[in-house]
Amino acid sequence: MRKLAGNALRGFGLAAGVLATACAHGAPGGETAQAALLCETSAVAISTDFEGAGQHGCALSADGPVLTVWPEASIAGPINPSPWYAFQADIRSRAPVSLRLDYAGYEHRYHPWVSRDDGDSWIQLPADAVSVGEEGHIATLTLPAGPGEFLVAGRPLIAPAAMADWAEGLAKRQDMDLVSYGESLDGRDLTALVSGPETAKRLVVAMTGQHPPEQSGVAAFKAFSEAFMGDLPPETRADTRVILLPLVNPDGRARGHWRHNNGGLDLNRDWRNPTQPATKAVTAFLSREAQGREAVAFMDFHSTQKTLVYTPPFEENFADMSFPRELKAAFDAGIEPDPEWIAGHNAEAGTSKNWALQMLDVAGLTIELADDAPEAEIASVGELAAQTLLAFLARGPHTSN
Repeated sequence: MRKLAGNALRGFGLAAGVLATACAHGAPGGETAQAALLCETSAVAISTDFEGAGQHGCALSADGPVLTVWPEASIAGPINPSPWYAFQADIRSRAPVSLRLDYAGYEHRYHPWVSRDDGDSWIQLPADAVSVGEEGHIATLTLPAGPGEFLVAGRPLIAPAAMADWAEGLAKRQDMDLVSYGESLDGRDLTALVSGPETAKRLVVAMTGQHPPEQSGVAAFKAFSEAFMGDLPPETRADTRVILLPLVNPDGRARGHWRHNNGGLDLNRDWRNPTQPATKAVTAFLSREAQGREAVAFMDFHSTQKTLVYTPPFEENFADMSFPRELKAAFDAGIEPDPEWIAGHNAEAGTSKNWALQMLDVAGLTIELADDAPEAEIASVGELAAQTLLAFLARGPHTSN
């Protein structure tokens, strides 16, 4: 705690001693109101007026711009260290431009990506374009020479509008219904993709987007959804209700948060006794959809430092573990290196995985992709999960533990 406080003071001291400062903050309501211009020099102007931009402050030092990378407010203790940054750089110099990221008591985690076409395509900056110092608390980025504008972010941006476009496209291609199941704290629509008749006896749930920066998990969810719905045979579709939840925390994503919604809470700790509009809405919606149906699979896609899967204990009779066993065998055979599987259950944790086990009697799985997982690995995880589940469903009911 003393180290964190000391570094926080170092960050505040830096901000106080510079020549000029500007701050950006999320605003109440459905929009993200952030300063159009944070700071500028003759060489570069920094702005954050787009969905998913980091909640940065900016200061001008003798060495150039310094952007603070500090977390959103938290009402439930220390925040998970997912230090997200995203900003637009208008390069006015024909030479490379340097700027610093100041993480205060946190440490640099995400290697920067840049986009010159408003986020349609992204490339990762080379390793020598980033220098990390002060035990990870400061990172210096060397941005490409201009003139020109481009986005800089810890991962390629997937803004709420982009997820909505993708969901609408999948719904049209696969004859799915887009269903609004509630509103977020900021008043954003919460949307599910639904397939299968009301008479379906089985239920499949897959979801993502609880934690804003976890873009590789979102990509794996999209790969799963495309593969599963693309190969879903008519006979399985006729008896299976499929629920896909593409963005459970749109407020956090739009505001550039590290972990939380706009209520200062990690939504994946709020499922047991929901307090936030998003978790109240999603738990009520899934509970309604589960009535009269057997929940067969429940998968929540996330990101962390390496690819792994959280599951209930295989050896205890919490729920039918047939599908997790088959998925583990498929991942072990088809993904290199094998993902780590971490078994456990904590009824008090308030995660979606534990809620699924307790409320739907299904072995909830949290599938985590490495932050920097290559596209081939992301596709393999999503597609293998889809293929394994399709084969599992095709064989009919499974009741053994």
